[in-house]
Amino acid sequence: HSFIQYINHSCFPNIFFDTTAFKVVCLQPVKPRDELCYFYPATEWQMAQPFQCVCGSGNCLGYIGGAFYLSKETLSRYRFSDFIAQQLKTKHLE
Repeated sequence: HSFIQYINHSCFPNIFFDTTAFKVVCLQPVKPRDELCYFYPATEWQMAQPFQCVCGSGNCLGYIGGAFYLSKETLSRYRFSDFIAQQLKTKHLE
C-alpha cells in the first residue's frame, strides 16, 4: 500500500482505497487532470503525524488525527477500510 502515501487528503474525497480488495473506488466523477484525494481516516486509526487540514471543502474537519477521533455523526459521512470499520465497531461497543 506504499502508493497511498503519495495521495493527498481531502475531507471531500473523490476516491477511496479498498485495502481488502486492493481497488481504488471512485466516490464521485473524476475527470482528466482532477487531483485524486482520499479521506486519510478511511485507512488510518490513530495517525503518527496528525495535521490541521486546509482542504477548503465545505465540510472540512480541521484536525485530522485518524478515525479514532471522529464523532459518530462524522463517521456516517465516510466510507472506511474493513480494518478501520472493525476498529470503529469495537470502539463503539465499549
